[in-house]
Amino acid sequence: MNGFVAHVEAGDNKQIMINHLVTGVYKLKISPTSAPGTIGAVSALEFIYDRYGYGVLDRTLRLALETWGGEKMSLSSSMLKAIAQLIVAFGDNLDDETFIERVGNVSAKTITRTARDRRPGIMGFAEALMITYNGRNKKKLSMNKLNWSNGQKSGEAPPDFEVA
Repeated sequence: MNGFVAHVEAGDNKQIMINHLVTGVYKLKISPTSAPGTIGAVSALEFIYDRYGYGVLDRTLRLALETWGGEKMSLSSSMLKAIAQLIVAFGDNLDDETFIERVGNVSAKTITRTARDRRPGIMGFAEALMITYNGRNKKKLSMNKLNWSNGQKSGEAPPDFEVA
């Protein structure tokens, strides 16, 4: 946390962009204290930015906020990374409005519990989110596509996307 603030104060472009997105655009606070509307997972923000870019980070934060309104568990490192993982895996096939509506009907706390029951780490969270998103939807997102994207290496071509 202190390192992030030091980078912002030093004028480092990446941290300034992340800080502007979080505090300026989404009006969240960056703090080590866990509270609604507060992000303490600065390393997750930097990870998403470094690995997937500004656009994915922006969409991740918007989905988290519009889905749960800043509930503290919705802004955890695991939740943010899992949302980013879904965005990367499914791109435009992940409908934001459907995500907000379906996933928003389940608390971030319940998603967290389900994720820990499924499997450890980010993929447990991503699977829990995807299962909630799919619900009774006729066009379901593919678990195979999600699992493939987790091990994706730069330059690899994705398998054909199929709606199950």
